[in-house]
Amino acid sequence: MSSNRILIYMGEPGPLTGAPRRLLTLVEGLRDRGFEVIVSTHPYSELYRIEQENNFSPIDIHPKGVLALKNKKLIKNKSLFFRLKILFALIKSNIEFHEIIKNNNVDLILIRGSSAFAKFGLALFLSRKKIIWDLDGELPSVGVIRVLHELAMFLSVKVIAQYEEIFNKVFNDSFNRRYQSRYEAIIPGINVSRLVFKQQDTVRESIKIIQVGTICENKNQLFALEVFSKIKEDYPNLKFTIDFAGSVKDEQYQSRLDVFVEEYGLNEHVRFFGWCNNVTHLIAESDILLMPSLSEGVPNAVQEAMAIGLPVVASSVGGLPEIIASDKTGFCIDLDLIDEWYDIILRLIQDSSLRQTIGDNAKNYANENFDNRTWVSEYIKVIDSVTGR
Repeated sequence: MSSNRILIYMGEPGPLTGAPRRLLTLVEGLRDRGFEVIVSTHPYSELYRIEQENNFSPIDIHPKGVLALKNKKLIKNKSLFFRLKILFALIKSNIEFHEIIKNNNVDLILIRGSSAFAKFGLALFLSRKKIIWDLDGELPSVGVIRVLHELAMFLSVKVIAQYEEIFNKVFNDSFNRRYQSRYEAIIPGINVSRLVFKQQDTVRESIKIIQVGTICENKNQLFALEVFSKIKEDYPNLKFTIDFAGSVKDEQYQSRLDVFVEEYGLNEHVRFFGWCNNVTHLIAESDILLMPSLSEGVPNAVQEAMAIGLPVVASSVGGLPEIIASDKTGFCIDLDLIDEWYDIILRLIQDSSLRQTIGDNAKNYANENFDNRTWVSEYIKVIDSVTGR
């Protein structure tokens, strides 16, 4: 057997942002290298739709009945009848997933997110297939989550993460000592050929700053507004706009942003674009990208901004310090240092040569390190080590 047939499962990816967009890039790269990839995901997701539009045959697999409830509701209801409903639903979903594995005669299964091991653990065990766990968006390994992670590790021969530090962030020292030999950190790639590049000779009076991400507490747009309210107060004649590109995940948080904009007189400076299909165009039309998130992996928007040639100012969380060399290819700053955010952003707004230097450095770094072909090659090395291909 050639070990070229891979089943990739991703739970409920929703719109084509972040992780699902990255997964699609990986799928395309693997197919270009001769792998037959079958995507299994929610039928109402953009990932499923695009697979269909590209004349592939994605597999509809999604939580049904009680399994479609949110985790808190599943845990909160402790009645025996409800627990039996969960048990029967799990048995049914495991039978369904086992049939998918069997009927498609796959050589390898790649699982995105540990929740799949809770839903399909029995099917994965009975399949006797090699499993790679793609670690993404995991909660710290404590309590019930620790049990789930132990199951995932029991079933997986390799664990791939976007950056090194995530293993220390999610797992404790004891867990890491036991399973470190299975860990692989691979910085994700982006499809540079699809980017729209910044016009170097663009000259305008007002500096454009952009933040990309869903409107929610984690993306921390309010922090950005607080910094700019201080800049506006100290430099009332400074011309700048800050654009927020991303769908609204938290309506209450959006309301807080709207109130803040009104209260501090930022209406002329702030624009909310909502969900955008042309986000790389917006980045290319901007001068600075902000990413003050409370937590992150390795965001597409940051990698794309660097490849386009924008200076990035980001919080020092997740994988950001592993891809941004502060003061050289961008700036990584702790969120409790708001005065430093103020100083760096103000310098970038006022100093075009600094923007150009940092942007050029970022672009050179991105071209050398973010190419999706390199990323796919590293992934294939892991696949080959697992399958003996």
